[in-house]
Formats: sequence, structure tokens, C-alpha cells
Amino acid sequence: MLFNFGLLSFFLSEGSSFTVLLVSRFIFGVAVGWSYPLANALTFKLIENAEQRATWLGVGFAFFNIGTIFMEFAGGYLALISWQACFLVYLIGIIPLALVVVMLKAPESDVEQEEKLAAEAGVEADTKVPVVVYLYCILLTLGVTFAMPTILYASMIASISFGLDAAAAGLILSIMTIVGMLCGFLRWVPCLKLLENG
Repeated sequence: MLFNFGLLSFFLSEGSSFTVLLVSRFIFGVAVGWSYPLANALTFKLIENAEQRATWLGVGFAFFNIGTIFMEFAGGYLALISWQACFLVYLIGIIPLALVVVMLKAPESDVEQEEKLAAEAGVEADTKVPVVVYLYCILLTLGVTFAMPTILYASMIASISFGLDAAAAGLILSIMTIVGMLCGFLRWVPCLKLLENG
């Protein structure tokens, strides 16, 4: 779904309605927002060992950021060819799609997994989602809602203010992503040291 709707805008003609472009990007945005928690949920479901799970979550986030940097940078340069060409960056989605189709096996359902873990621990299975999870999801949604426009429009505002082209805008977004990665790493270093010290 991500791949299809991400690439869809490439096929729009110069005279296409802006509404069509907006709808296709809206659907793509919903798919992106749906895929992130799904990827994390699958990691938690498929990997029971906490250490291995943390490793794979870290690897996943690292590749996500590397892909983001590449797509922002490449999208900026492709936009110099035409506004439709910048959407060709979504062709990279063929790689993870092929890997998922070939390698991902259907996991157990949540109830089956919970019952299995409960039986191993000798306790009763509890499949109810705590209320705090819903509150956290609402707060996270609000945080992303307010943060994303600032992140995405920063390059556009810089381009308009300083007369930069699309390639420079893509470079600005890539640099912002790199800085975000470094800040995230620096934030976690003290936390890891605290955990190591008990």
C-alpha cells in the first residue's frame, strides 16, 4: 500500500487536479502512520528475547533513518527533473516488499501468544489493553500532528526565503534527519549507562 500510493503521484499529468494529488498523499500518509506501529508490533510479537528484540528495533530504526535521509536527498534532486519524478524514490520500496513477501511467516494471533506465555508462566492470560496505552497513543498522535508540519515545511520555507532549489530543500531535510538521529543517540547514552549501573 505504501509503495503503490507513494508512486501513484508520479503518473499524474501536469493538468491533474490538486485534489487528486492531495487524496493520494492523504492515503499514503495513513498507510505510513499505520506501518510504523505495525512494524514495531511484529518485532515484539516475533522476537521473545528482550535483548534480541532491542537489537532488532535499533536496527530497524537505523535503517528507517538511513532510508529517510536517502529519500529526502534523492527526492530533492529528482524534483529538478519534474515534480512527478521526485515520487520515483518510492521505487526503493520494492526491496523491503520482496523481503517481507519471501521471509515473513504468519505469526500467532495475540490471544494465542498471550495464552501460550501465560501457560508457560503458570498464570491466567490477560488480553485486555491497559487504558494508559490508549492515552499514550493519543498523546503521541497529537505530538506528531504538531511536529510534522514544522519538520516538513522547514525546507520549503528555507527554499522560498533564500531562493534555494528542490535539491537544496532535500539536503536540508536530510541534515535535519541526521541531527535528529544524533540527538536520539545522545539522549539514549545516559539512559544506557544508568541501566548498566543498575
